[in-house]
Amino acid sequence: MNITSTLPPLITLRDEVIILDGNNRTDETKKGKDGHDFIYASNQLNKAGDAMESLQTQIKSFKKNIEKTNPEMINKKWDFITENGSIKIISTDLKEKERSQLEEKINASSTIKSLADTINNGIAYNYSNTWYTGGDGSSKWYGNLHDKMDGQVKFMDFLEKIDKDKKTYVSTNQNYYREAMLLFSADYLTPEGINTTA
Repeated sequence: MNITSTLPPLITLRDEVIILDGNNRTDETKKGKDGHDFIYASNQLNKAGDAMESLQTQIKSFKKNIEKTNPEMINKKWDFITENGSIKIISTDLKEKERSQLEEKINASSTIKSLADTINNGIAYNYSNTWYTGGDGSSKWYGNLHDKMDGQVKFMDFLEKIDKDKKTYVSTNQNYYREAMLLFSADYLTPEGINTTA
């Protein structure tokens, strides 16, 4: 598919371009809208950026509590994803009993679960039915992601990428975390189609 003939609106961020097809969004609140849809999606991404910043604070606090109650887990690597309204711990370092304990503790935090949902929602609104062109020059098409976000984002990995990037890049954007959503969230998505001729 050649997308150069009728390009929808685009925004450029560092060496990446996101091409937004505002007429083909499928979410219920903005279905059939054109110019207003991009603004709505952008607002959802702002919320996701704020949620990511809050999640970073929440996870630091959570890890401090784990250090007190389960010090043997501190040096073990783990991550988490969402799954059917809950949080699932993924790890090759933790024993099953440790993983289960950690999962129970993190699911006890309604705040962490809510923040993860907000991040998933913002990514879904931003990428659903869009072409995304990255540094390799190929364009990737994402269909409706609203029902496909479970298990996609590895949140600890995402936070590590943000920390690493923040140390080497001073953003001119007042909302760094929103920009980080644009920079890294596509890493966790699987495109439905790829155009290498764009």
